[in-house]
Amino acid sequence: EQLREQFGIYDYHLLFKNAVHTCLKNGFADFVYANNTLHCLETRDRVVAVLQEGSRILKNGGVFFGRTLMDKIDREKLEAISNPKNEDQEFALKTVNALQEGILLGMAEAELKKLAQKVGFQSVYSEPKPVTWKPTYDFYFKFEKQL
Repeated sequence: EQLREQFGIYDYHLLFKNAVHTCLKNGFADFVYANNTLHCLETRDRVVAVLQEGSRILKNGGVFFGRTLMDKIDREKLEAISNPKNEDQEFALKTVNALQEGILLGMAEAELKKLAQKVGFQSVYSEPKPVTWKPTYDFYFKFEKQL
């Protein structure tokens, strides 16, 4: 509900239900793609549940990859857009507010890597996305299922 109020585009319950209960058989997929999904989950336990489902449906050697938000905010860049001049800046401010209020779940790269390893992924890798004007940071991640 909070995501819908903040951004007007998410149905959290549908997102979580589909991401945890895909109804796909074990070892079905070569890859799982989660772009801007994990930070929409309320808790780290829910992130683990999504990672577990991804691992379950992946074939051996499969890859779980995507992009998510960090828990870090650049205060200087935030101040520079405190009076938004366009839709991108308005969206960036909404994102910062949602992170600060716990509506969106940002996390450090190392933390997501640990959660992926806890689920059993191997070769966990992440890379920060270059930041230009935004006060928030993203990172790309890739986890491989053990052969």
